[in-house]
Amino acid sequence: MAVTDQRVCRPSAGVCDVEERCDGSALDCPADKFAPSSTVCRASAGVCDVAENCTGSSASCPADKFAPSSTVCRASAGACDAAENCTGSSASCPADKFAPSSTVCRASSGGCDAPEKCTGSSVSCPADGFNSSCTCPNGSGKDNYVTKISSPNYVLQDKNQWDKYTKIIDSLGLKQISPHELNFNRTMQNMGSRTWTGYKKGWFWESGDCSVSYWIPQGLAGGGSGGLTIRVVGWHYDEEKVSADSNPAADESNKDKGVRISFIDSTDTSQALKYRHVLLVEPDSGDRGFKPVKNHVGGLVWLWPYLYVADTNKGMRVFDLRKILKVDTSDCDRYAGRHNNKYCAYGYGYVLPQVNAYFYPGEMNDSCKPKFSFIGLENVNGKKSILSGEYIKNGNNGRLVRWPVGDGGKLQTDDRNIVQASHAWYAGSPNLQGGLTYTNGKTYFLLNSTKGSGTLYVGVEGTKTKSYISTSGQWAYMPEGMYLTSSDNIWVSTEGHTLLKRGVFYASVKKILNL
Repeated sequence: MAVTDQRVCRPSAGVCDVEERCDGSALDCPADKFAPSSTVCRASAGVCDVAENCTGSSASCPADKFAPSSTVCRASAGACDAAENCTGSSASCPADKFAPSSTVCRASSGGCDAPEKCTGSSVSCPADGFNSSCTCPNGSGKDNYVTKISSPNYVLQDKNQWDKYTKIIDSLGLKQISPHELNFNRTMQNMGSRTWTGYKKGWFWESGDCSVSYWIPQGLAGGGSGGLTIRVVGWHYDEEKVSADSNPAADESNKDKGVRISFIDSTDTSQALKYRHVLLVEPDSGDRGFKPVKNHVGGLVWLWPYLYVADTNKGMRVFDLRKILKVDTSDCDRYAGRHNNKYCAYGYGYVLPQVNAYFYPGEMNDSCKPKFSFIGLENVNGKKSILSGEYIKNGNNGRLVRWPVGDGGKLQTDDRNIVQASHAWYAGSPNLQGGLTYTNGKTYFLLNSTKGSGTLYVGVEGTKTKSYISTSGQWAYMPEGMYLTSSDNIWVSTEGHTLLKRGVFYASVKKILNL
């Protein structure tokens, strides 16, 4: 009689064997059966170990197998990290290894950019560097000729301080305004008629600003804000004249108050122009909050929403025109930054903070670092750029370099944050303090010089320049920064001379060029 209680009649003989039970329909135990081939009989014991499944025809699990040597068990974690593959004979991934020091992890992009190699001990490629032995044209130009030279080796590096500095500025909790919201509290005086070529109109600063010895006007730029037409002039603090300052900086070891700029409302040139001084500052992550910017401010460029300021030996600093900060003025004449639980600016009511910089890479050969004695905005065939130039006393080999502008008021950079100069020239003229170009079929260079108390050099690349000389009544004494308007007027700032007070004026570029 058959058993009907489903008792085990054949126990499992292995991980892949199924036990059999009496089913009550026969005297004999059912035929031996095995686990299906979908059954995992040995789990993976490591990234390079393969899990084994039953065969469906045997009570035993197949022999242990490993992933083939083509299997990547540890992906590369960086340009200098080598990916590891299984060995084919072990469940474990081999020890982590780095690419050898002979491996080029970043090829040269050309010019003075040096290729980088792995260190052999790190997953990361070293920081992008430049070949210090790579040189740039630095010879002697031809007198009175603007001469084209090779430009690929002139580069700047975006310091990428945008987010860092903006966070510090915003954390101060100070009111932020744009130039058109300033309280213009000083009044310029009409300059009257002049014999200068193309001259239209000009203004002198207030008497105190014309005579102050420790503030010296330099670069000039222009733009628009909130419906106003604005001109802006930079002034550097002359440390040699600090004894004339009754309130020298108490928070700077050299007493240097840095740089101030004057925003001028030039919307209606039929009226006396109003202006306001604002101190340039650099954000400071410490308790001070910000500190004065110290440079010659030889040139300015307005590329909304940013103001570019020449930094003679480094490149250009960038300031956000939307973030002019209102500060305290009481008990502030000798302090910039946080002082007695308030923010000061040497008595000025506003500061304009830096948000970034484009500087020379540190490894560059000195021949590839022409001075940023001045900068000027260009618009050549609808493409904006910044023209930088260097002051060479009584020398004709000062270089002019063109830096391309990208989107949003920033310079054009590659994926390595490098700005590559698009053109370069020998200026062919000495003592340059300002310059720009004007395109009308040809591209004309207009270069202000303090040679002979003041000279304007005008010319086209490869042709002899023409000179307008101050002592002959053709141009202003001690001309500085320049800005070209859309209506073909050139605005100029002057440094001051015994025969001409400090001021600003504008002239017709077409009359200067005889177009």
